[in-house]
Amino acid sequence: MRLGRLGHDPMARPAPITLGWVPRPNLAPSEKAHPAVATDRTSGGGNGRATTIKANWPEVVRRIVQQSGLSHAEIARRCDRDPSTATKWIEGVAIPGPGPAAVLSELWTKHVGGPLP
Repeated sequence: MRLGRLGHDPMARPAPITLGWVPRPNLAPSEKAHPAVATDRTSGGGNGRATTIKANWPEVVRRIVQQSGLSHAEIARRCDRDPSTATKWIEGVAIPGPGPAAVLSELWTKHVGGPLP
């Protein structure tokens, strides 16, 4: 009898099913991974990149809103972000990524002027 697949063995057992768990050896405490360190959340940086422009972003966005009369949603729209993002920037929950930071610095120059705080 000829089979369609030449390497097929009808009496072979199926491969065991695993859920990806593999027993790990016990490691000494010094060999274990260090706990994660909290870092600033970025919003709009893409790939988790933080902006290279160092500034007090809550103050920058707050003063742009005061001087320009733009709403939080309008500032976020100009940065191509969700409307709640500017509020997060003002509250200090998130920092703008490189793209939004460039847009915010242009808005700062246009409406407020001077160096970024």
